[in-house]
Amino acid sequence: MIKLLWPSARPDMMRETYKHWVAQAVRPDQITIKIAVDTEKEREQLKDFDDVEVMGEYGRGVVAATNALTQSVKTSPGDILILVSDDFFAPAEWDTWIREQFKGFHGCLLVKDGYQAGGCVTIPILDHHCFLALNRIIYHPSYFHQYSDAELWHNLKELGMIKNIRKTKGSPIFEHRHWVNAKRKADKFDNTGNSHGGADTKNYNNRMKMPLAKRLVS
Repeated sequence: MIKLLWPSARPDMMRETYKHWVAQAVRPDQITIKIAVDTEKEREQLKDFDDVEVMGEYGRGVVAATNALTQSVKTSPGDILILVSDDFFAPAEWDTWIREQFKGFHGCLLVKDGYQAGGCVTIPILDHHCFLALNRIIYHPSYFHQYSDAELWHNLKELGMIKNIRKTKGSPIFEHRHWVNAKRKADKFDNTGNSHGGADTKNYNNRMKMPLAKRLVS
């Protein structure tokens, strides 16, 4: 089963993006979705989805919502988890392609997103074994937003669980329509995340001095 974990700050955008993911899939019947939002009002906007968690406070940030999802999701051997965002779009037949990548591999895929090329994992795609090796921590809850994906890259690298296919010829793009690359306008949620950038930077620098075992404790 492919399990989409979706921390959403923009329910209307999330709904349209999810439709895109389903339309691009070969086996949508083999895909589940688990969503986290800030408020009851946002959950009401997504009332046709069965599994929506509420953080209970506005503006908690994507990492808090991610942590809520990773701590509550149930996984089994053979499951693949994808941490999706409202502004990430899937290529055609993405689910078939991903399953092929995990044949004989346990870890996390580092895919093209049309934007990032450095040491960060912007759209984590990982299997059950990798998820447990990370102690169910994809983005550490000590972050608000920034640098959480950079720490994930370091953690996976130390675990030896990265499959980097960004430069593999013919590998698809899971497009990140980010405001930084002018594919959408920045909104209040982006601005809130940016306002915590200084604290996130300091946290990242401090945590990189810690051994891996300590970084994998929430």
